Amino acid sequence: MAFSGRLHRRPPIAHVQELWGRYWLLPLLPSFYTAAIAAIGGLRPVHLAVALAIAALGFGTTATKRFVTIAYPLLFIGVGYDLYGYAQPALLAKAAHICWARNLDLDLFAAAPNLTWQDYWAIHHTPILDLFFSVPYGGFIFILAGYATYLSFIDELRSRQFIWAVAIAYLLAIAVWMAVPTAPPWYVQAYGCAVNVSAPAGAGGLVRVDHLLGMTYFQEFYGHSPAIFAAFPSMHCAFPVIGLLVGWRGATWVTRPIHVFYALAMFAGSIYLDHHWIADGIAGWCVAAAGAYVSSPILARLGYSPPGGERLDPDAVVVA
Repeated sequence: MAFSGRLHRRPPIAHVQELWGRYWLLPLLPSFYTAAIAAIGGLRPVHLAVALAIAALGFGTTATKRFVTIAYPLLFIGVGYDLYGYAQPALLAKAAHICWARNLDLDLFAAAPNLTWQDYWAIHHTPILDLFFSVPYGGFIFILAGYATYLSFIDELRSRQFIWAVAIAYLLAIAVWMAVPTAPPWYVQAYGCAVNVSAPAGAGGLVRVDHLLGMTYFQEFYGHSPAIFAAFPSMHCAFPVIGLLVGWRGATWVTRPIHVFYALAMFAGSIYLDHHWIADGIAGWCVAAAGAYVSSPILARLGYSPPGGERLDPDAVVVA
């Protein structure tokens, strides 16, 4: 019986066609991209890991294929980051005003004459506030991934909108980073307004948390960032607002205040910890709103509709 079962097993081509139909190349696109990156000498382990994972999961089962289709827009972020990395040297060579956001903060939100709120908190920081604001900063990736995973189990449509909104907001942010290189507060305090391409990435006020807890987590994490001059807009501030907008109608009176609190805590923490200017955070909220808005018609275009068969409303920021 076991031998007979093997004889009747479906061939791989039939399995792939059943899973993907005419879109069978989608799980292989990251592999083609990885080969192209390797050809120009930019291959990193993460490229291989992502390519292998997408191919294995995409051609696995219906359940793993579903995971790939939900997460697929995040691949665009990786491509955008690679493009930014290659373009950054040329862009920085022409950058002349990397401190413009500091000047804007001084004009609109100064704590005192010639004193930004980042300058103020660099002097008046406390261990309690350091620890408090390190939580949203230290956990943002886990919160982002956890929330997307949670939505995928309870509301697949909303999880897709969340992932698309994150990807769209990120691509908008990368475009602005390339057009308007902006130094973060910790860089200005350390190096002034001159472009120093050899300057290592820093963790800002989070270094104090490392020292307080006797670890090097934040310095290790933020010290490998390839985007030092990418303060404006702040994606740290964008992520909670994307969750707020996408999840608002599906949230309850208990979870809505949590969304709002997280967004405000991240915004305040980005200032307190010397990572962003106030203008950066506001711009982050704007790209978050744009991502949430644009994701809805994209999903409608792709044919995803709420249970019951009704189409998504292209003019709605949040899908009910």
